Amino acid sequence: MKKPTIISVLFFVLTAISSFGQGEGFWIEENVDPETGLRTGKIEMFFGEEIIEIKPNADLRDAQLRGFDLRNVNLQGANLSGAELSRADINGANLEGANLENARFSEISSGNLKGTPSALPDGYKIINGYLVGYEVSLYDANLEGADLQGMNLSYVSFRSANLEGVNLTGADLTRVIWIGVKGTPSSLPDSYYIINDHLVGPNANLESANFQGADLEGLNLNNAKLERANLKGANLKGANLERADLEGADLKGANLERADLEGADLEGSDL
Repeated sequence: MKKPTIISVLFFVLTAISSFGQGEGFWIEENVDPETGLRTGKIEMFFGEEIIEIKPNADLRDAQLRGFDLRNVNLQGANLSGAELSRADINGANLEGANLENARFSEISSGNLKGTPSALPDGYKIINGYLVGYEVSLYDANLEGADLQGMNLSYVSFRSANLEGVNLTGADLTRVIWIGVKGTPSSLPDSYYIINDHLVGPNANLESANFQGADLEGLNLNNAKLERANLKGANLKGANLERADLEGADLKGANLERADLEGADLEGSDL
């Protein structure tokens, strides 16, 4: 006779968990301004440990908002210094005057942002309505014509983004995700090229990339991630593959004449 109750409780817990994704709470109150479409309300931390109020001028210092759905929220003038916003979705949020100093943005999603924050962590900017900087997600972002010169864009996901005419001169592109990118940047950092729709250069993320028969002669692929890449018949003559991760890569028939493989990981690669 106890089983239905146990199953119901388990279903409630699983439903609650699924409703807030990577975060530790869920919305319990939500209000939408009919004129602006902006949201305010309250988030209950898991098992009622804390109530976080989302509203203009809110004190959200060090708030744990990882993975939360914060689309179209009104955070005008809010203090979010030190807040954990990794993997959160802030598309359409109003950040006018918001303090985001020392906030953490790993894999955060954005777009159509409104207003100008009073403070952002070093190295971050809002460009074309997107939060741009280290390790953010710019999936499907429209950055056409944006000036990203000299920025730290390490580990940024540009998956399906429009980068037509973007200036990437001097930017740090370590391990960026470059899949399905639309348009052609106006400039790239030294030693970087776009080959077979992949961004190729030092520290590049080229895991499982297809370079079969490609001409990569003399390229700088120092510390590039080429794990499980298809390099069958590729021309790698004189290429710098120092410390490159070639684990499981297919190098059958590749030209490696004078290629520098010092420190490269060749475990499981097919030579």
